[in-house]
This record gives sequence, structure tokens and C-alpha cells, in this order.
Amino acid sequence: MRTNVVRTSLVLSCLAAFSLSAFSTLAGTPLSGEQAQSQSATAEAVTGDSLFRLDVQLETSDGRTVAFSSLRGRPLLISLFYSQCSSVCPMTIAELQNLERSVPAAVRENVTVLLISLDAERDTPATLTQFMQKHHIGGPRWMVVHTTASNVRLLSAALGVRYRELPDHTFNHSTVITLTDSEGVIQARADGWQAVDAGFIEKVRFIGAAKAVTGPDHG
Repeated sequence: MRTNVVRTSLVLSCLAAFSLSAFSTLAGTPLSGEQAQSQSATAEAVTGDSLFRLDVQLETSDGRTVAFSSLRGRPLLISLFYSQCSSVCPMTIAELQNLERSVPAAVRENVTVLLISLDAERDTPATLTQFMQKHHIGGPRWMVVHTTASNVRLLSAALGVRYRELPDHTFNHSTVITLTDSEGVIQARADGWQAVDAGFIEKVRFIGAAKAVTGPDHG
């Protein structure tokens, strides 16, 4: 178990290297040649260090549509999940809750936990609301969202998350918790369940303690 500190530019460069077969295998849904070219063009257009340069719209559990870039101004802890997951996703949420308890209250108030659904078709706002109630998460520090299947592919590649939808509509997926600063630059990654170590927590303390840029209320 170790914390991997990476620059977003390195992660985003992997997007351009994703071939048609890689996207098809990970997503479980084949892409047409036109779709693959569009994904490749989008990936190549994402230069620089900020994840907020990804042109992605998110729908929140209360039905609001927000641009991913509108989250600029607060550090983020990002993880991909799906609501019907009965094993690793609940454990990841528990790990995030433990992480919150491991840092001072002032740091917690500065950091947003962003959970992005892998299941673009079934994780509706109503389903996500039920999920949040079941796992006792909510409040202004937590955002649970879904987006389109193509955006899931884009975000998963940028965040280094591998996934595959199975015939029964469950997902095999890797577990990654990503920490960004308030400008969307990746500062640390915890790969695998129980991968949040002292180094990762210290990074959260440091990034969360930094004065956040004033931004909109995302609660």
C-alpha cells in the first residue's frame, strides 16, 4: 500500500493513448469509429494540468446539472462507484468517512468528496438519493453525481480507474481515491481498498488547510 503523487498532465496524457479497443473493453460497450475519433480528439485537446479542462456535465442527486469545472475553488476527493455495488463501494465510502475523521474539522470543511457513478443508465438522481440515505452521507461536503457513459469513459481514463460492465449490469472496477487541489490538479492517489495511508492523509491535511479560492456553493 502506498500513495502515488502524480501530476494531472501525466494522467491526462494517458487519455490520448487510449485506443478504440481499450475504451471498448473498459466500458463494456463498443464505440463506433466516429465515437472513438471524437474521444481521441477530446483527449488530445486536454492539455495542461487541471482536470477542470475536461468538458463534463454532472447531474447531482437532487437533479441539478453542474459543470465539472464549476467545482473549482475547493480541493476534491474523487472516487468512482455505482449504487448497486455491495462490496468494495461501501468499503470505499467507509474509508472516505474514516479519512474525514482523521483530519481537523477546519480541513474537512474545505474539502469536497465527489462520488461519480459508473452506471450512467440506472443511477438516476432518485437512486443516488436512496444510496446516500442508505450509507449516511450528505451535507455540503459530499456530492454524489452521475453523467453520460462517454463522460464516464473520459473521467475514468483521467483518474486511472479501470472498469467493465457485466451482463447483469454490475461493474468490475478498480478502486482509486484521487485528491486534487482547488484548481483541479491531482496531488495524490490511493489505489486499492484500504490504500489510504499516513502519507495520503498528510496530503489531505496540507491541501485542505490551504486557503481555498472562493467559489460557488455546491451543496
